[in-house]
Amino acid sequence: MGGVDQGFKFLAGAGLNLAAVFNRDTLPPDVKQSLRALPAADAKLPQLILLGAAGRGLWHAMGGVGEGAAENFSVHPVDQYSTEVAKRFIAQYLGAPRVCFLYPGDFPLPLQQLGASLGWSHPSPLGLHIHPEFGLWFAWRAAFLANTALPATPGKTATSPCATCADKPCITACPVNAVHETKPFAIQTCAAHRLSAASPSCRSTCHARLACPVGAKYRYSAEQFAYHSRRALGSLS
Repeated sequence: MGGVDQGFKFLAGAGLNLAAVFNRDTLPPDVKQSLRALPAADAKLPQLILLGAAGRGLWHAMGGVGEGAAENFSVHPVDQYSTEVAKRFIAQYLGAPRVCFLYPGDFPLPLQQLGASLGWSHPSPLGLHIHPEFGLWFAWRAAFLANTALPATPGKTATSPCATCADKPCITACPVNAVHETKPFAIQTCAAHRLSAASPSCRSTCHARLACPVGAKYRYSAEQFAYHSRRALGSLS
């Protein structure tokens, strides 16, 4: 079995290049509330480990997905891959402790709040959270409770990139004015346009997201972006 530091390197090499460890008693209140739904045995697991992917590394590591996977909701290739990598990390580098997987799955875990509690992400006008370095090009891919005693990840104090963005190109790039600086993202307006016959381009991309200058070098490839966009579109229809 390798050490924990080697384990995090393994995760990064597999495309899960964001990892955070939380002690149970320091979790955000909404997360603690969610965990109260767990069975008593799982409720005693002392740490929560959150794994994410930023940039194109995960897509390259898994070799993309097969044709038609975005429309086939019985198969979740990114979730399956992330879960398999997380399980290898647990078995080979954590010593196979007792764990309880929270995500991927149906457990109602507020993932964005976990990242925000560390100062790793902030709300953005697009309804997504934005990372100071990676911008909008990251996602949380796995979360589990574990019977471990790892060092907790320290939080950071960081200003949202949106607060210092003068031009706000994400607002003007949206073809249906769904993105606003002072109002919540108009998700129904966005969804209606994406599902309409008049929206061929918004089905497989997002002009507002592409317009954001933060973390531009980490943008998903066209293939990766199209996959996630079509997958999200399928959940709307």
